[in-house]
Amino acid sequence: MSENRENLISKIKKLLALAEDGCNENEGIAAALKAQKLIADNNIEDHELQDSSNESIEEMLSDPYSGKRWREILSAIIAENFRCKTYIVYKNKSNFTQGKEFRIAFVGYSSDANAALLVFNKLVKVGEHNAKEQSR
Repeated sequence: MSENRENLISKIKKLLALAEDGCNENEGIAAALKAQKLIADNNIEDHELQDSSNESIEEMLSDPYSGKRWREILSAIIAENFRCKTYIVYKNKSNFTQGKEFRIAFVGYSSDANAALLVFNKLVKVGEHNAKEQSR
């Protein structure tokens, strides 16, 4: 592996670490997106980013929400771009309310799942804000 590629992989790892736990939400999202762009632009493979310490696989859950299909579609797109899998967790709400409560789960390496959840939460806020603006 060339020294240039090793430097690039090191930079991506640092960005992913920053996205995981070294900054506020907006900085985390920016770091995760920058890392994802570098991965895509330079055809970096998963195995090149893995440390010998074998990062653990984790499940990250979104905040609960009630049935809006666009969130599920958004989660699938984000998961694909952050090397994760996603699925929907649902349960019946308490007896006092009707319907079901949903959560989106992202499963993947800790840094990837955390970055996917950060981006998902931010885009959901933007989507809800824009929907309210359009409805007015």
